[in-house]
Amino acid sequence: MLLSVVLSSSILAACGKESGETKANSGGAANAKVEKIVFAMPSFNRIPDDMKRITDAINQIAIPKIGVEVDFKLNGPVDYAQKVNLALQSGEQMDLFTTLGQFTSYVSKNQLYPLEDLLPQYGKELTAILEKDFGPDLLKSTTLNGHIYGIPVNKGMSIPTNFVYNADLLKEAGFTADDIRSVDVLPVIFEAVKKKYPDVVPFGPINVNPSDTSASVALEGSSPGRLPGSDTTGIRVVIGDEVKVRNFYETDVFKDGAKMMRDWFNKGYLEKDAATTSITASDMIASGRGFSFMGSYSGLEAAKALSAQTGKNLR
Repeated sequence: MLLSVVLSSSILAACGKESGETKANSGGAANAKVEKIVFAMPSFNRIPDDMKRITDAINQIAIPKIGVEVDFKLNGPVDYAQKVNLALQSGEQMDLFTTLGQFTSYVSKNQLYPLEDLLPQYGKELTAILEKDFGPDLLKSTTLNGHIYGIPVNKGMSIPTNFVYNADLLKEAGFTADDIRSVDVLPVIFEAVKKKYPDVVPFGPINVNPSDTSASVALEGSSPGRLPGSDTTGIRVVIGDEVKVRNFYETDVFKDGAKMMRDWFNKGYLEKDAATTSITASDMIASGRGFSFMGSYSGLEAAKALSAQTGKNLR
């Protein structure tokens, strides 16, 4: 659970709404007031069906130790921003949440609480860890108009696109990690996996509604000298040595990528209903029906987390 927080966002922001209070019913704080904290998080993987069991296990530690009961609100990336915005606008309790690129918007709407007066008293350990790992100036990234409005999560600061695959299936198909050098070699591997395991889909979407293979993200970095803009939709890009803003979807790079995906589909490397499926690649892998997908992850522990979530040996 805590690792999913680390993987989900670049900013941890605190809302100004006061927390609710409840009575503790277990542990050494049985008669003390307990602060209830609502924590919203996006999940880029399957949301567990037994979230209450996970939350209860966390609160068995948090309530007696620090007097805090946490209520986690998990939503997929498609619905997450809308759910957070509705909660903030309606006055529904929302104490902590991670942002997905709307940080400055929340600040401009006065929806975040300044933290600079609280950190010296309550965040000494937190800031010490951040300074040790990233240097003394990391909080400048979440400082606007002289106020600190969020805490950057402690994770890698870059999120490259990764080809994630079932290492056991790769080995059984006759390949190793050293064979994966570029997108161009993937069809050979897909064909081998498909031949050995006809019921396994070689490549699946990381997100659904609409389906997203994330192949276009990989293609954005495939052209030498090309730098993506800050707009994650691909609208603002610079390609090659041209000092010119262009629409990524009008370039030959994207055109070639679309042709490649169509070729993969025709050869059966994608699901037949790839454009409309509601099943993500991670779910397919967990059920034994999927081999690989492309996703943006950072840090050495990402593979371990994905393996734990799917129950497969992912790399």
